[in-house]
Amino acid sequence: MRDGGGAPVPDGRRPPHGEGHARGAHRRQRGKRRRRPAHRPGLLRRRARQAVQRPAEALRRVRAARAERHPQLHRRDTPQRWTVSDTAAEAVFLVTQFTVSNGGEEVNSQMQEAFQRRFGKGWRKPYHDLREAQDPEAFTVAKRPFHSDNPGRVRHGLNAMPDYGSIAKRDALVSGPSSSQAAAQRAALPAWARSVEGLRASLPHVESNAVMIPRRLSSDGRALAAMGPQVGYYSPQIFSEYELHGGGIDAEGVTFPGASPWPLIGHGIDFAWSGTSANGDNEDTFVERLCNPNGSRPSRSSTHYRYRGRCIRFRMRDQTVTTPYSVLNPTSPPEKITYRTMRSVHGPVFAFARVHGAPVALSKAKAVDFHELSAALPFMHLAENQATSARSFQRIFSPFPGTENWFYVDRRDVAFIQSGVYPRHARGTDVDRPYWGDGRADWQGFNPSAYTFRSIPSSHRPQALDPVRDHGLIISWNNKEAPGWRKGPTEWSNGPVHHAMILQRHVLREVHAHGGRINLTGLTRAVNETATTDLRGEDVYPLMRRVIEHGHGESERLLRILDAWHRSGSNRLDANGDNVYDHSAAVALMDAWWPRFVRAEFQPGLGVALFGKVESNILSLSSDFGWDWGSQVQKDLRNALGLHERGRYSRVYCGGPVAEPVRGPRLLHVRRSCRSVLLSTLRAAIADVKRRLGPNPSQWKVYATCKDSSTCDEIVPNTAGAVDTPAFPWQNRGTYHQIDEITGHR
Repeated sequence: MRDGGGAPVPDGRRPPHGEGHARGAHRRQRGKRRRRPAHRPGLLRRRARQAVQRPAEALRRVRAARAERHPQLHRRDTPQRWTVSDTAAEAVFLVTQFTVSNGGEEVNSQMQEAFQRRFGKGWRKPYHDLREAQDPEAFTVAKRPFHSDNPGRVRHGLNAMPDYGSIAKRDALVSGPSSSQAAAQRAALPAWARSVEGLRASLPHVESNAVMIPRRLSSDGRALAAMGPQVGYYSPQIFSEYELHGGGIDAEGVTFPGASPWPLIGHGIDFAWSGTSANGDNEDTFVERLCNPNGSRPSRSSTHYRYRGRCIRFRMRDQTVTTPYSVLNPTSPPEKITYRTMRSVHGPVFAFARVHGAPVALSKAKAVDFHELSAALPFMHLAENQATSARSFQRIFSPFPGTENWFYVDRRDVAFIQSGVYPRHARGTDVDRPYWGDGRADWQGFNPSAYTFRSIPSSHRPQALDPVRDHGLIISWNNKEAPGWRKGPTEWSNGPVHHAMILQRHVLREVHAHGGRINLTGLTRAVNETATTDLRGEDVYPLMRRVIEHGHGESERLLRILDAWHRSGSNRLDANGDNVYDHSAAVALMDAWWPRFVRAEFQPGLGVALFGKVESNILSLSSDFGWDWGSQVQKDLRNALGLHERGRYSRVYCGGPVAEPVRGPRLLHVRRSCRSVLLSTLRAAIADVKRRLGPNPSQWKVYATCKDSSTCDEIVPNTAGAVDTPAFPWQNRGTYHQIDEITGHR
């Protein structure tokens, strides 16, 4: 669920997957078939526009009536009235936030350059080890292949590589407080007001999950679903849950206030739906060659760029905003701030760089640009209950412009489809690198005036309907959608370890424990347990332990504490409500051990500088509980153990690096070296935890909530009003979570 301006009027970025509050188990049964409206595009657009206009008009009438009754309240600090333009702007923002992905080619180009500097001509092997673009062991949503765009063999001259270290973010500020002045003003605000400042940054880009159970695994023969899109936590919550009944509409669900008159996530009379952020390539970085019309040498301040043989001007617009009257500081005068947008035919300019020393601008092309309002139509169709089957649901969401996975359940079927318009890239381009913006590397059939282009056919997009493989489950948690569906340039975390696999494991455990079937209670239990599971303890620690085999003294005693945690489910959970994690000693130890071991495992092979660049730009070691490095660590440990794997790395990093193939006595030496790395980093972690929490592991406590949120895992809702919501213990679940079983069908 993840900007445009200046060409055709935006007509649709999908309002994101919704959320509100946990509802528990819903059982749906409704009747009466609704008459299907005519599918004339002009009629649909008029109806959608009217549906957006009516709430704004109603709000204006209410506001006018209140101002007439209470003129003393109609002051200068009264918010401006809401308009259709506000709804369109919010929709554009939300679609950009949640349904644009796979950009970042400029970041990846710098990573490739860093690998070349470290490894020379042999840089591609270690780069692809970590890149995980097409790992055959990746856990996918659809099990049969779907192929993203493949421009073929790379041809020289179509992609641009910015000079190493030359990329600088563009500052759009023309006049107003300097960055230091703005920082000082923010620091003077109360905490809740500062949190509003960071509202956009706090919205997640790649979260949300869905588990779809086919009826053959259901204890009562009806399909089941647990669907939890994640948009963070706010006070007040940024989702509104509501019902609409009447005028041909019969639906319940959630939306972002002002973004859509229809639910974005919810259920109709005999079906339910949800969404998760997808990994489709609908965003690219173009490198614009700067120029001057008089032929002089260009500079970063140049206002023109080369396109299709001409030196043309960037589309620029100055926008001045006046800060409103402040109830926090009534004596402070309003400030005028002017921003200047800069746009090429491809998209907004967000950075400058150099290529072979020449100045260039970097622009961001997004396939959803200027096609925003079409995103509203699927939600209108669902609110009118036009989805009468899984297949019709897939048809309804197929034209949705942004990249998103959409999930459907009714009494009989489960299904998903990845929506989105995905450009056909120029033949011979490298999809991991920025593209020249002078026209030679344009998307196939690109028309700058209409912002149209050739796209891959809808049949190439990942989808499934009552699948057969893997027990018929459909499981999504922002994992790769299908074999052959390439991950984006900065998406390096899709190998054999993924938290979506924990969902599957917990669901199958419930199935096997109850005679091969699962009910709504078991499904709820499975997703709840998954929400507090530590990926490292669940999927990677067993291999760490296997390499070590047996420790000595204190190390072995602490390893047994980790063993017990793993056997219990590797949860970060305060089950008895005393505000202390169960298995606190194991949690504290893993938190201290993991970053030390990952660094000691890969840094000798990559070098200090390259490892630091990977860690700071792509694979973070911050508190993600193994999400970023999990696959790389697990796969490398399997190499060190000589276990079977597909997509084997070019070398063993742990205790090395040692180039593959590694067999016989050489493998034994590698394993011993890797064991030494594990034990030395474990001892360092033990010493660190003892220094902070005391010498006795039985007294180590990891708190679920704390006074200083930087010292524990707690989730602190973003406050967007005068009253905040207390922090609560960490959990990785949907903001609005549906558990669905549909008992009837039209």
